[in-house]
Amino acid sequence: LIDRGALVPAVTISAKIDTSGLKEERGEYTDQSQMQVLGKREVYDGVVSKYKQYGDGKKAIIYNINVEHSLEVTRRFLEEGIEAEHVDGETPDDTRKAIFARYKSGQTKVLCNVGVATTGFDDPSTEVVIINRATTSLTLWLQMCGRGGRLCPEIGKTHFTLIDMANNWKYLGLWADDRDWEAIFYEASAKKKKAKKGVAPVKSCPSC
Repeated sequence: LIDRGALVPAVTISAKIDTSGLKEERGEYTDQSQMQVLGKREVYDGVVSKYKQYGDGKKAIIYNINVEHSLEVTRRFLEEGIEAEHVDGETPDDTRKAIFARYKSGQTKVLCNVGVATTGFDDPSTEVVIINRATTSLTLWLQMCGRGGRLCPEIGKTHFTLIDMANNWKYLGLWADDRDWEAIFYEASAKKKKAKKGVAPVKSCPSC
């Protein structure tokens, strides 16, 4: 799609952060371990400084760990005089629509969110995407990154800046990497079949 001119490429910036403390539970990194790795003063400062260095004045979407984390990131941006707002799954519909409207108009420069601005959210004028969380999910990784890939000739957009604060790209690949989707699909199917083998057989009750 990039080669066909349907999407813009990404310029990826990776933060130097030790992610060895991340712990998995049910196939995803726990919020607690993510907060221990990313919920530190130097990391909060790093998110703001990376934005100012690579995307100052541009519209940015930030994907955070949880509500507490996202609110703190929002506060840090506001302290620096950068218009930022937070939205999550519990934000009332009217409030959410107003926040999205301010972001799309450019009144709000930084949109901090938790699990909201992934699928179904589209703003082509977004030029910076900051992944301020870790994930084991390739699908989620690509969805988050892809919010910046939309074409926007009105602002002369030639690329978007992807700032990865948790070294996700090392394990999941860069956004535009070629991938063997057939192998990925069958590998996932094989894992599901293997998991089902351990399930006890079901027997119908004769009296029912």
